[in-house]
Amino acid sequence: MIIIGEFFIPQPLNNHNFITNQMHELIIANKIIEDIKTQISLNKTATNNKATNNNKPATNSKTVSNKTTSFDKIVSVSFEVGDLAHLSAEELEETFKSMVKFKIIIKRKKAIVKCKCGFKGEPKILERGHHSLIFVCPKCEEVPQIVDGEDIKIVEIELME
Repeated sequence: MIIIGEFFIPQPLNNHNFITNQMHELIIANKIIEDIKTQISLNKTATNNKATNNNKPATNSKTVSNKTTSFDKIVSVSFEVGDLAHLSAEELEETFKSMVKFKIIIKRKKAIVKCKCGFKGEPKILERGHHSLIFVCPKCEEVPQIVDGEDIKIVEIELME
């Protein structure tokens, strides 16, 4: 088993043209798939460089060949999806299940906000629409600043050996 570490998927730009005539879920999922492929490629390069350093095989490291870095060799991908992410955990899972063969593992991350009134904690989500998310401070009902929980992270990529 080869495990690739954690990295972030940035939120899409706040550009109305970004969503024009396409389902934003598919656009984001395709971007994530490209990021997965990039991470697999980077892992292959790092592992091969480590194994060939000083022309001696590295101990306790596995050389990743082209065969094991193929997108078809992915066993599973684990995600952490913030409650305030552009896609909900459910939307991301549904979209990926229709696009890929590998197992999708999703862990939800609770959002944390900070408000002028002094509140710091989970926001009150009033509405989550297809293209929108409305949340407020549960203490004063004002719009708080997001501290954490707005990202989609790829936590782990498991490949067949």
